[in-house]
Amino acid sequence: MSDPHWALVISDPHFGHVLGPVMPGLELPSRDDVEDVWRVERTAFQRQLADWWLADLAEARSIINGESTIALIIGDICHGDRAKYPDKELISDRGSVDQVLMAMAALEPLAEWDNVKAMRLCKGTGSHSFGRGSAELEVANRLQVKGMDAAAWYHMELTWGGVTLDLAHHGPSSGIREWTKGNVWRYYVRSIQDNCSRNGYTIPDAVIRGHFHERIIEHVPFYRQTETDWTWGILAPAYCGIDDFGRKVTRSKRILSVGMLLLEIHDGRIVWVHELLHGMDAARKEMW
Repeated sequence: MSDPHWALVISDPHFGHVLGPVMPGLELPSRDDVEDVWRVERTAFQRQLADWWLADLAEARSIINGESTIALIIGDICHGDRAKYPDKELISDRGSVDQVLMAMAALEPLAEWDNVKAMRLCKGTGSHSFGRGSAELEVANRLQVKGMDAAAWYHMELTWGGVTLDLAHHGPSSGIREWTKGNVWRYYVRSIQDNCSRNGYTIPDAVIRGHFHERIIEHVPFYRQTETDWTWGILAPAYCGIDDFGRKVTRSKRILSVGMLLLEIHDGRIVWVHELLHGMDAARKEMW
């Protein structure tokens, strides 16, 4: 039997957005020549997300219990360019520097774990990454300076603990009806399985995507003559709130989840996907 391995999955935190997490005690470069640093004043929502973030990392660390781990960020580490988004959506009116520093403040506790062997970031949506994955590349470079094996790419096939992981930011949505949720993901994964089989590629043990700020976990069979291959299809939850655009494209989705996922790997198989999730209600409640 091989030693257990783990993969921590985080997606779409959108650091820099007013509805993203802001770590406690965050200090950014001064905005003028008077103050030494800019101490960011957090909203209640930003504090709540940060508290959840730190609690999830602590719970993941307890579950992993010192065993070998990789961390996977499935895109949109930052929110993007203020030329694209109104200033009221961004915590800072400067360019990428403050958003990258916010991301680093959140990832540094994870980078300090001795058992995290590598961190990989998917380049996200162009408008959120300052073009061509610039935000993810900058975060990866800063992590490298701190001694972490870190890199950022658009699409990755990683082999870890004997399993093959197919990672990219963009993929299918969860579906628009509760009773059809996951259907499109099963078809998407089956198409990947069939395409890999036909062309001599390894069928991945997991296909992991982000972007849609919703969670889907499907376990999809691929039937051979004498055996069955299995692939986990995973749409990772976001770690931020829902803004004007998000409300539009989700048709005013009310019941939301944020959080992280933790893949447990034993003997070359993903045996379970642990969910570290928190529920949010996007509706304002009033009663008279």
